[in-house]
Amino acid sequence: NVFIGYQVGDVTTTGSDNIVIGHNIDPSSATASNELNIGGAIIGNLSNNHVGVAGNTAVDALFSIGPGEVDNSGGTHELLISDVTGQPNILFSDSGNDESALGITNDDYFAIATEDTQSGIQFKTNAVFTNDMLNTGTVAMTIQTDGDVGIGITNPNVALDVSGSIGLVMINRMSGSLSELMSAADLACYAAKDSGRDTAVDKADSKASSSQPSSGMVWRRTDRPDSRAKISPVMNV
Repeated sequence: NVFIGYQVGDVTTTGSDNIVIGHNIDPSSATASNELNIGGAIIGNLSNNHVGVAGNTAVDALFSIGPGEVDNSGGTHELLISDVTGQPNILFSDSGNDESALGITNDDYFAIATEDTQSGIQFKTNAVFTNDMLNTGTVAMTIQTDGDVGIGITNPNVALDVSGSIGLVMINRMSGSLSELMSAADLACYAAKDSGRDTAVDKADSKASSSQPSSGMVWRRTDRPDSRAKISPVMNV
């Protein structure tokens, strides 16, 4: 054992391989072994190298923060944050100018929260592995502070703003079978992608574009920034 401090480890009888540092600090029992305790604030299990800050060494995690009890049936975790109140959270602060938090709410939701001074929340992919990964990634999804959501868009300005390619097919009494309609819509979607993406292409009786599918169907490209698609249910009559 390694005991450093006033009356440290004086309850130990048969316990071994403990490291205890502080003032009047002891292992968890007189027979406990392989324990780390630094001032009662940093506690660890030296047999598996698990360490906790103000934590519970029974937690099966490489590093744990907080004293909350955890069901270990889920397996070993690299990082665990717990709280006896049931609402653990992490706060991110930019020198006191902007704060964001994530954690569990009083209503048992997992939440990500930002101040109203911030732009919102973004999910990014394909980031460069550097110390600035958050700013090198490609925006996959954006949630503005006013609730507008954009998929593939940095600055959405409607409730749901989606960047992508859309294939449209008119449905009327002259339409073919369901499989023919689905096939036509699929071809229209491919035509939209061939036209440069971020466009909508619909079947029309107009001159074929360069992206016209080999099936002989005619498609019209719609790339106006104000384009909107109205979705209506199909009902049997």
